[in-house]
Amino acid sequence: MTFAAEPELIPPIQQEPKSGAGARLAAGIVGIVVLACAALASVGTVVLVLIGMAVVAGVQRRRGRALTRSGHWVAACATMAVVVIALFGIGFAALPRGTMDAAKTSMDSSSAVAAKQPPPSWVQRLYPQYSRASVNAKPSPAMVWFSMILGVSIAVGFFATLLGTLSWGAGMLIGLALWGRWPGARGESFEQLTAARTPVAVA
Repeated sequence: MTFAAEPELIPPIQQEPKSGAGARLAAGIVGIVVLACAALASVGTVVLVLIGMAVVAGVQRRRGRALTRSGHWVAACATMAVVVIALFGIGFAALPRGTMDAAKTSMDSSSAVAAKQPPPSWVQRLYPQYSRASVNAKPSPAMVWFSMILGVSIAVGFFATLLGTLSWGAGMLIGLALWGRWPGARGESFEQLTAARTPVAVA
């Protein structure tokens, strides 16, 4: 078994019973509200996330596996991460020529002004060379690029997790409303996984 899929499709006999009409109606209403919020927050890209989850589930089904609910969440967040990276790339490509140079010049100017500010008196007493070192210190281009890449990675991870989770929740609720069951196979419990991996003592 993998984290995202069960080894085999769940037989119909072992499937969960369908929810009642009231629960399905409530799930549909809440799902539509969550979907609307996700659509506003993700600028409509929630549709791509739902398609991504459906495609991954279909591929797993063709392989004889059932995508678990946690697998749907991973697929949703991964799809949203691709979308966010693509949006960042489009925005970066759309920047006017010279914008990055102007931003670098502004950063250098800010760093130079900050470096000329005298440090607190207690820092000067503990480390007298601090003022001279701070004036001469300049961030290397590699450090600047590393900081930018780190910042973009954190932003992508944050938005992908937040918007992917919203999209996943909307898809789960709408799936429950349409089919009467939560989409995806139920994953094995921790006790089942532990029992399956614990060697049995031979008497």
